[in-house]
Amino acid sequence: TFRWNSTGVTIAGSSTGTSGIGANRLNYPYALAIDQNYSLFITDSHNDRIQRFSSGTSAGVTVAGSSTGVPGPNATNIDMPVGIVIDPNG
Repeated sequence: TFRWNSTGVTIAGSSTGTSGIGANRLNYPYALAIDQNYSLFITDSHNDRIQRFSSGTSAGVTVAGSSTGVPGPNATNIDMPVGIVIDPNG
């Protein structure tokens, strides 16, 4: 049975609401998706990246874009991602 938790639990980003570029911070998270392994993918728009948070972890791994927040239209960087879709076939 599911019950509402009125206190909430931070599962990604800073529990104080502080933005940043670190692996445990987000800056304007915009969209999210969950894969079949219960990993949480978040478009971190103002850091120009997509972060994956595995179940039970508090730090994300950059899976698209630059971990340093550098935007750009080239093979390794993205610019302000605002959507994400997870393919169930990998």
